[in-house]
Amino acid sequence: MVADQLSGPVTDLLWHQHQLYISHRGKISVLEKGKVRDLVTDLPSFGDHHNNQMSVGPDGKIYFGQGSATNSGVVSVDNFLLGWLSPYPDFCDQSGKDITLRGQAFESADPLTALAENKARTVKTSAFQSFGKTIPEDTVVKGTNRATGAILRMDADGSNLEMYAWGLRNPFGVMWGPDKKLYASDNGADERGSRPIANAPDNLWLIKEGGWYGWPDFVSGIPVTDERFKPKNGPAPEFLLKEHPEVEKPLMTFEPHTSVTTIAFSRSPKFGFEGQMFMAASGDFSPGTATEQKRAGYWVKRIDLETGTAHDFLRTRPDALGPKDLEYVMTAGPRRPVGLRFSPHGDALYVVDIGAVVFMRSGTGPTPRPYPGSGVVWRITRAGN
Repeated sequence: MVADQLSGPVTDLLWHQHQLYISHRGKISVLEKGKVRDLVTDLPSFGDHHNNQMSVGPDGKIYFGQGSATNSGVVSVDNFLLGWLSPYPDFCDQSGKDITLRGQAFESADPLTALAENKARTVKTSAFQSFGKTIPEDTVVKGTNRATGAILRMDADGSNLEMYAWGLRNPFGVMWGPDKKLYASDNGADERGSRPIANAPDNLWLIKEGGWYGWPDFVSGIPVTDERFKPKNGPAPEFLLKEHPEVEKPLMTFEPHTSVTTIAFSRSPKFGFEGQMFMAASGDFSPGTATEQKRAGYWVKRIDLETGTAHDFLRTRPDALGPKDLEYVMTAGPRRPVGLRFSPHGDALYVVDIGAVVFMRSGTGPTPRPYPGSGVVWRITRAGN
């Protein structure tokens, strides 16, 4: 064992300036002589999503993704079912810049009162507020450098933490390309909670400094009020923000619930596909994140940014899949690719596959069931090497 003073989940490792950087829940740390030293703490990672992949920019700074606390900007009973509302009842989303809210109040079952007083009731919550707190129209939420749903950056020693881009729901993959441009993969919203959003794709973005990418009021550059995002059992979502900055458009979209994760670039003829992007997708987590059991993701794709095309690179053969609902459990794999990294010489691509995970239906809601020992690391080389 190298180190054990970590706060799971561990979402990325980065070797930079002879140090191993670790992105783990709420912190960016370095490993020094078998001990973990924290560089940045108190990141807003105690909700649905966490701080994610790290990448070194041309300026020498370290960039990383910070996911949102909630599905679509409002704390609701779904966050209780995901396990964090009870231990962190005051936690909510934080904006990257000052925003003015329309002041709606969204009604939800109140599981905290049910636990404490054994009686059922509902409670109303406004966007960017803790559970059960409402605010009037025109309330201004101040921006912060520790924003949720953003790309953050810091100096290599952890100083000068700042917000670089905002309005992303869960920017899991963050990587500077050989073209000296910053790219991010982003997970779309789910049809759950008190502000459900249906049919939201996952995205690949080109990240610009100060850019706004639409969350929580736009999906893939399209207003969330569009009928295509209307949930089955309710009206189309309304805007939360009173005014919007100019919204960016994605480079590419993927099926809803694909769960795109980390990004890597091939930089060597020893592997081939020089300059092209590789992206992993860990697959859907329905029925935890969707009303239907619909399979999406479970792959590594090769993306040619010059032509704007994506090609399957690694995925399970259809004839090797397991039975219905266990397709990516009863298989030799790959099951759920999450991490990508090229070797130092660029001749091999390593793929971290976290293994089999399914959601089981229970009385309190969908419950994840992992299968210990089913995770693997795949090593892929060019034929003949």
